[in-house]
Amino acid sequence: MTLSCGIEANLDEMQGGIIPQHTSPDEATGQSTDKEEDDNRSEPSADGAAETSNKNIDEPPIGEASGEGNETTDDGTDKPEDRGSDSHSDDPHTGRNSARSVSGFSSPVRRRSYGSPRSSPPLSPADSHVTISPEEYPDDLPPSFPWHRPTSKSKEAWEWQKTNWKLSNKALEGLMRKVGLETAKARLLEINTFVEVAKRQKVRWSEDNFNTTFIGNPGTGKTTVAEIYAKFLLEIRVITNSDFEKTTAAELISNGPLEIDRIGSRLEWGGVLLVEGAQDLVWHGSNSSNQSLKLELLFSTMKRLRGTAVIVFTGYGKRMEDLPAQHAAYSTTIPNTIRFPDYEDYELHRILIQCLKSRFKRHPLEIEDGNYGVFLRIVARRIGRGRGKDGFGNAREVQNAVTRILTRQANRLFLEEKSGKLTDDHFLTQEDLLGPPPTSIFDNSKAWKKLNDMIGLQAVKDTIKALIYRLQINYERDLAEKPLVECSLNKLFIGNPGTGKTTVAKLYGQILTEIGLLSKGDVIVKSPSDFVGSAIGHSEQNTKSILDSAKGKVLIIDEAYGLAGSSTGGRHLESADSFRGAVIDTIVADVQSTGTEDRAVLLLGYRERMESMLNETNPALARRFPLASAFVFENYTHDQLGQILDLKLKEQGFKASGITKKVMMEALDRTRSRPGFGNAGEVDILLDRVKLRQQQRLSNSSGGGNTDAFEPVDVDEAYDRADRDTGNIRRLFSNYFGFESVIEKLETYKHVVMNSRALNRDPRENIPFTFLFCGPPGTGKTSAAKEMGKVFCDMGLLATKEILEHSASDLIGEYVGHTGPKTKKVFTAALGRVLFIDEAYMLGEGSFGREAMVEIVNTLTLDRFRNQLVTILAGYEPDINKLMAINPGLTSRFPVVIHFNPLSMSHCVDLLLHTLKLRGLDTSSLEFSKKYSNSLEVSFEKLTLLPSWGNARDVQTLASAIHMSILGARTGQPSLVVSEEIVMNQITTMTRERRTRAPTTRSPRRERLSTGPPLREHAQMNMMPPPPKLHTTKSTNMIEIKSASQKSLDSNQTAPEINPAMNGEDTASAPGPMSSNKRISHDLAAPYVPGDVLRDPGVSDAVWEELQLDKAAARQRQNQLVISRQMVAELGRQASEAQRMIAKGTMTAEWSQKLKTIQSKLWEATDELERLEEAAAEETRIQKLLRGKCTVGFNWTRQAGGWRCEGGGHFISFDQMRNSFSGE
Repeated sequence: MTLSCGIEANLDEMQGGIIPQHTSPDEATGQSTDKEEDDNRSEPSADGAAETSNKNIDEPPIGEASGEGNETTDDGTDKPEDRGSDSHSDDPHTGRNSARSVSGFSSPVRRRSYGSPRSSPPLSPADSHVTISPEEYPDDLPPSFPWHRPTSKSKEAWEWQKTNWKLSNKALEGLMRKVGLETAKARLLEINTFVEVAKRQKVRWSEDNFNTTFIGNPGTGKTTVAEIYAKFLLEIRVITNSDFEKTTAAELISNGPLEIDRIGSRLEWGGVLLVEGAQDLVWHGSNSSNQSLKLELLFSTMKRLRGTAVIVFTGYGKRMEDLPAQHAAYSTTIPNTIRFPDYEDYELHRILIQCLKSRFKRHPLEIEDGNYGVFLRIVARRIGRGRGKDGFGNAREVQNAVTRILTRQANRLFLEEKSGKLTDDHFLTQEDLLGPPPTSIFDNSKAWKKLNDMIGLQAVKDTIKALIYRLQINYERDLAEKPLVECSLNKLFIGNPGTGKTTVAKLYGQILTEIGLLSKGDVIVKSPSDFVGSAIGHSEQNTKSILDSAKGKVLIIDEAYGLAGSSTGGRHLESADSFRGAVIDTIVADVQSTGTEDRAVLLLGYRERMESMLNETNPALARRFPLASAFVFENYTHDQLGQILDLKLKEQGFKASGITKKVMMEALDRTRSRPGFGNAGEVDILLDRVKLRQQQRLSNSSGGGNTDAFEPVDVDEAYDRADRDTGNIRRLFSNYFGFESVIEKLETYKHVVMNSRALNRDPRENIPFTFLFCGPPGTGKTSAAKEMGKVFCDMGLLATKEILEHSASDLIGEYVGHTGPKTKKVFTAALGRVLFIDEAYMLGEGSFGREAMVEIVNTLTLDRFRNQLVTILAGYEPDINKLMAINPGLTSRFPVVIHFNPLSMSHCVDLLLHTLKLRGLDTSSLEFSKKYSNSLEVSFEKLTLLPSWGNARDVQTLASAIHMSILGARTGQPSLVVSEEIVMNQITTMTRERRTRAPTTRSPRRERLSTGPPLREHAQMNMMPPPPKLHTTKSTNMIEIKSASQKSLDSNQTAPEINPAMNGEDTASAPGPMSSNKRISHDLAAPYVPGDVLRDPGVSDAVWEELQLDKAAARQRQNQLVISRQMVAELGRQASEAQRMIAKGTMTAEWSQKLKTIQSKLWEATDELERLEEAAAEETRIQKLLRGKCTVGFNWTRQAGGWRCEGGGHFISFDQMRNSFSGE
């Protein structure tokens, strides 16, 4: 039979049950299947194209019944058996012979002739053709009904022509009775009018170009109208042959020129060629030239057939708009365009009623609230919410909705009959039509129960619960026919690996399926590489294909931040990023923020990188996936991991004693600080390792054992390390000398950890994880860091005892924007370990070094890094102090300073003997000679006075030389006894070599401190910078770091204030106690120029160079004082300005906020200025006390161990000052 929508169907197939999936979605709507998508309502015109739009049509038409029973088909044409099938005579209007074409054309072109019966099995009487009237709205609907009988200007015009011009056209008549299609009706009516006028004018119309492009989404009737168009053109004698050839653009492309020639030969005598999926003719890749040649051949063939055959292209999407640009002749060869807009809600409603009536023709359905009630209107509106999007299925979406409705009905009937209730197979309830209320899942959903039973994830559970309540609100607003609150199913899943994101995604899909928002609920997992193509246009195609395949499902894009490409760090890889950008643009265009999309797209990844992606890519992506509504998967807590461990042990049939579980949990806690901590996945890894060790233990045991139980040694052979006495720490350092202070700190930390755990507290909050190691080379800084890693690992605070050694240069970038990611990469790799950064002074040199320093401060503040690794900055004590002064934030981040003093003479002797013993040499002859021991100490004292002395490093070098000397003896069997002569000879040789190099080669430290860029930078500090501006410069509080030997003095000692007059400032305008001080020619305030202060006789180069650097530091402190005064003055001025603006009432709220910010900075700057003023006053007092101690009258400069006059010849230590001036 023929459905009300105009497509034939077998009546028996409509009797009940679920609509077969192979049935065309358009069989209930009058729209034929095609492969096109897109709704482009704009109407470009080119080359005089005759193009129509629904803009000039007031209302889409309603369908009409033919009322003729079996006499006509649904489109108004004669039944096939009533049509002639032989030949046509010459047409007096067209002037051409209408002979039929020869049959026999092969696949893939599908051929249909309207002049002969279809080659289909004979129909039974029950299946004979009948016409079902399209559903019209009754006249007696209440005023509250939102949709009313529309009028069609096209139909009115056609009725006028039939009445006044006595016209008839069965194809046009059939089209007028269909739902919607107003633009197509208007265009065909326009052609019909044109032909009628041409007849009256007695002119030919067959030479005009009737080739047309149909543009519209799937299910809008393009193929059906194309078939009607062919019949229409045949009736008005534009074509004289009824052949209707049907193919696709993909087939034309794949089969090449031969296929085009064959199509041309089949249409030699006329007909219509329908090319579906014409958007596939648009190609931007390497095959574009090849496709252009195929289009050239196709258009040349159509040009040859002009006046005989008509071609119709159908397609959808934005690529259809690009189709004319593929070939210059397109616009002239196919000048006409008909656009097929998506169906409006009332049209979808009519189609829905028709589908249900046609399907249940013999036994009509009864619908709760009726065909025109609110429930069916809600179904139509839900379908219509996808309108306007590329690929919206229109009538096909109605078909899918009917399938879901009948599926819900079937499930309900089954459950009711199973429980013994009476049922009605032909009744649709509210729940059948709309699905259950969202909040019903709290009582009935297995998926919701399983989600609630999962360990942890409370934030995720709360978020899903809030989403369900929001969906319930929309459900109720739907029933009230009110606008919905926007509620997207697309979400961000933010969290680390192993936190249950994929499991929750599956349950999320099941929940959405149960409440009717997803039709399937399956989960598809993809990564960014699955979307990115290798050529232009491929990324869009891949993304579109994946999104289409996810209809009705949950699509997971794991590590979605990969879609941002290289923009999140490092230099841009522009070509690769453009492909990724195309993926994001396609997702933005295809994914909507509605709850009726029948698809849920989930982006998974780490918070920091996901935020970066949303900030740096298409801004619309953040609107599609708002961070505020993200599902946040927190790391499992210690107790939650314990629950997971118990659960997995039970599932796998293993047992573990209390001590064994404790050791397991300690092992899991250690892995928590490691990069990429896997949460629940770490439990699986741990159990796999424990099972392997258990098997090894049992295989080595002669007596066997319990295969179902784990022992502590299966988890960790040294499982009791945390409970051992602190003597273990001293044993670790047994091979080192002078480490007493380090040992004492580590023993204290161990007690803190043990006591914290005894009190059930987190020990990480009570011990430091950042250290400053200050000392000259060879004093054991690196060795102490290695042993510290072992201690922290034994305490369960680090995942491994490994140490990552880096120079500060490894953190400093080579170009702008390189330093931050480079520093972050180093810290990320060091998670769970010890990070040892040597030569830390380089962090204070140059803009890139200071950028790295700022990045360190910021990184150590983040939760991901705080107390998750041990960070050590190492270097000379003066360098570390200056580094801390450059960025005060480092001081608070590195509160613990460990001083590594040069080895004493006795330690040098002990270390040498110990090292020789470790090499297997006999030192007994040296150990018991006090005279020899004293002689060694004297020799070492001479070595330590040399500028290149390397402490323990040089002791190791000396031991190697002694060992080599013994092994290099040429006296037969060498003796392993170390004699005094060999030792003294090697010490003498080393002393001689070092003295020889000393005058010409300075130590690396002295070389660095003497000349070069660092010194020039210090000199430049005397150039006074302009007053700082609040909006561009952040106040830097320079904090001076004291060495251990300085702690006996007041901690606020600083250099005297700089004289403002020296820098071109008016002394009256420079407040402060020192503004009127007079200085001699070599005053500290004057810029240092070598030679402006005479060098005292006997002052070594090393002492003089160190003095110049300390003088430069003093000038820096003086400049800082002036800058601080200027900062306070500027902030005070800005505070006054803000108060004035507030008093005027200008932007009061904004200025009030600014005033709070300015006052906060002003208080900080004032506190800093007071500190600097106090320090300057104290230094002035000390300068007065020291005046006269230098015979020349030079000022004094503070150094590491005391004060030295500027000539260099006089030095007073802090101890001497305390003894000499204790009463003053």
